[in-house]
Amino acid sequence: MSGQSHTPTRQLTEAEIAFMQRGVSILVATSNPARRTSVLHAVGCRVQAGETGSEVTVLLRPSHCPALLADIRRDGQVAVAFCLPSTHKTLQLKARDARLLPPLPSDRFLVQASAQAFGDDIALINEPAELGRQLFAGDDGDLVALCFTPLAAFDQTPGPRAGERV
Repeated sequence: MSGQSHTPTRQLTEAEIAFMQRGVSILVATSNPARRTSVLHAVGCRVQAGETGSEVTVLLRPSHCPALLADIRRDGQVAVAFCLPSTHKTLQLKARDARLLPPLPSDRFLVQASAQAFGDDIALINEPAELGRQLFAGDDGDLVALCFTPLAAFDQTPGPRAGERV
């Protein structure tokens, strides 16, 4: 870890942190040495902002993504997209220091709150709220925390600014 201390990080704004923690769709992507991509829907997010950067934690169901977890353990590189379905607003973060940790006891409540907020948002676009909650469903024991420090952020909202670094 000492070699990573000089790597510049991307400090998240309060608005970005609030957006990421409001029950948005969270897609986590990795790739293996053959450039085969693994993608998984995360079930919650918490962010700890500090003076030197922000640490992002997204919660995953490990039984749904063995290849993605293997990619993380191998190189720690990850791209995570946060999208609000009702507006399509999307923020993508990239990192190279992703690591897997046990979840906090309070994370199961975070998953429940995220599922409720996500269901409420898709109901705004006439999708069944229950469908959203099913996306987050799973056993409380099937949870792992993926933690990382963002190196870069990109606006991925469809439109003329899509792909721009923010």
